[in-house]
Amino acid sequence: MDQLHLNDRNTASSVALDKQGRERDLGRGVKLDKILELASKHQVSIIALQETKLNTRHRLRVKGYNIVRQDRYSNGGGGLMFLIRDNNQKLDLDALEGLFTNATVLLGDLNAKHTAWGCALANNRGKDLENLSNDKAFLFLNNGTHTYRSHSYNTIDALDLTISSPDLFPYCSWKVVDYVGSDHYPILIELDYDVKIYGNNNIY
Repeated sequence: MDQLHLNDRNTASSVALDKQGRERDLGRGVKLDKILELASKHQVSIIALQETKLNTRHRLRVKGYNIVRQDRYSNGGGGLMFLIRDNNQKLDLDALEGLFTNATVLLGDLNAKHTAWGCALANNRGKDLENLSNDKAFLFLNNGTHTYRSHSYNTIDALDLTISSPDLFPYCSWKVVDYVGSDHYPILIELDYDVKIYGNNNIY
């Protein structure tokens, strides 16, 4: 287990229950709550579990963790799961600030959430990014459409952001296009902008 210095924010109550309200059994009587208690005690950031006995019918949520699973395909053994602690780190604003220049479009999944671009709530990353964008007069191309679907949680969110400098914003269009199987949806960004180059008495 990778041990990093993290705040002890998660307790046994953070684990999801099954449909009958019972604590999830991962197989052989192992309870996820007990594992989370142990991880909190030792300040663990990544939990790796083998022989989980879970399949695609089992939905599992753990507050404060991202879950990556490889479920078993039959009634036999198998199953692998990683629980990765959400560190909620802040953006490196000093590094980002230098990117906010003229004729610039910034895009990517920054794990920044804010209602301004379609998320249900705002996290620290989202608040920092919105403040920085406002300070630099940059504008979000996102129209509120969700760009991400969690297969583990069966939830949707707007995580993939596109931010434009004010000089390019009027010429940009943005939309989510057809689903291709990834948890992140493809995004089509078009820039209808003529660039004129002067040289040798000619305009190109």
